[in-house]
Amino acid sequence: EWRAAAISALDLAEFWESLLSKALSALRDVGVDAVVLKGLPLSQRLYGDASVRMCADLDLFVPMFQRTRAHEALTAAGWRHLRGEAPQEGLYRMTVSEREASLEVHSSLLDDDLVSHLRFREPASRLVPLGTIDVPAHDDDQLAAYLASHLAKHATPPLLWFVDFATLWQSLTAEERAASRLAARSAHAHRYLDWATHQTRHLIAATSGPAPVPDVGRTELHYAIRIALLAGSPADSVRAVRAWLFPREATSVSAKRAISIGTRIRKLVKRGLFVRADDRHSGPAIRRGKRAGPRAISLDAAQFGEIADQLAAAGADFSIRASGRSMRPSLEPGAIVSLAPLGDRPVRVGDVVLVASPVGSYVLHRVTSLDQGWIQTKGDANPYADDVVPMTAIKAIATGVFVDGVLEPIPRSRGIRALRSARAFFARPRRPSGPDREGAGAHTAQTTDGASA
Repeated sequence: EWRAAAISALDLAEFWESLLSKALSALRDVGVDAVVLKGLPLSQRLYGDASVRMCADLDLFVPMFQRTRAHEALTAAGWRHLRGEAPQEGLYRMTVSEREASLEVHSSLLDDDLVSHLRFREPASRLVPLGTIDVPAHDDDQLAAYLASHLAKHATPPLLWFVDFATLWQSLTAEERAASRLAARSAHAHRYLDWATHQTRHLIAATSGPAPVPDVGRTELHYAIRIALLAGSPADSVRAVRAWLFPREATSVSAKRAISIGTRIRKLVKRGLFVRADDRHSGPAIRRGKRAGPRAISLDAAQFGEIADQLAAAGADFSIRASGRSMRPSLEPGAIVSLAPLGDRPVRVGDVVLVASPVGSYVLHRVTSLDQGWIQTKGDANPYADDVVPMTAIKAIATGVFVDGVLEPIPRSRGIRALRSARAFFARPRRPSGPDREGAGAHTAQTTDGASA
């Protein structure tokens, strides 16, 4: 199994290496100076092997004045432009041998509004050998601070990213660390770098000592508060909070913007500024402490995907337990949702569908737009829409939600959903709960057994 996984990882790395080589060649032909961020070259530098670190997309830095040429070169090379114009990141997709590949073009190291107060300069690069090619990879005294800031701005950064930072930081000499700290201070990112190095000490302690690290009672800051507290100045803190309250992509309609701001503040107040680390994995809460519906089994994403495909092929209905909060109030955490294979059913805007994301997870979100075989979804409570995916990513369509054992339709009307949200807010008792992952949706953690399916 380990050997098969290694071969599969090598195959995936070669797939991304081929796409990266062609994209860089197309950009060089028109005089675009692209720098590869993170991804394969970072894996090669840190671990000596591009295939041992998970790669889900390609990230390229392109100077602002070259974005138009880069766009024309990439689209001519077969990349489809989905969204994003300079100075914001541009998202491109390409289908190769039934694999869906994504490429992001950036004109700043961190173009997320939440960390727009950082002052990173354009990245320098050096050539890193990848197989038969050499690629210009990000390599300067900003790299450590960049990875630290990238870590801090995510609600739940993967352990892999902490391992990446720790491996990089341990590989630097004393002089290189001093230069990294100076670059971080110049970019107003010095406190993010200090935070990441502190996390690195925890990581090293957890992996080097015989005594296990206790996991009870640990707390974690809400990511927006973390960003604000780690900002380099009070003005930067204000900018970070403003960016969180007023996300640029949320909406430009004042009423909807007010609802979005209210939802974000309500979530923060209900959860509190701190989240217990051991609560994060406690699973969905069941109303009144009773398990509703049939007996359920827990599955990981790969197992669930395989079973969902088998059920779809057999034309069988099945149920899952929603574990996220992004579909509130239509779907509460712990709600049992009935799903049916898509089959010949037409998909309409407003339908709630189970979608396989490009990174291998699953979301249960509402369809917001359809366009020539592509769909975009969004959680009712989320300010941001999900990435555009092909129609083939739909695994099932929701047919209803069980309420006190009775299957009821999921509301489509925004008015009804707003009334439910207001009723739920005033009726629900205040109690601590686990964190919500922005954009994660109602991740499918459980599905019913074969008898109920």
